[in-house]
Amino acid sequence: MPAPQRAPLLRVLRGLSREERGLLGVLAQRTPPSRRDALRARLIALPPPRRAAWLAQEVAR
Repeated sequence: MPAPQRAPLLRVLRGLSREERGLLGVLAQRTPPSRRDALRARLIALPPPRRAAWLAQEVAR
C-alpha cells in the first residue's frame, strides 16, 4: 500500500461497521491486485455516509 494511503485508510477502516468491513473483505478478495490501489483510493475519497451503499453495490456486481 502506498504510504500516503495508510493513515487515511486506517481512519476509514476504524469508522466502518462490522457489516461494512465484511463487505470490504469480500470486495478486496474479488479485486485483482492491479486494481487495489484504485479501490483504496475510491474508498478513502467517499464521504462516510455513502460508503455502506457503495460497498454493497460493488459487492453485488
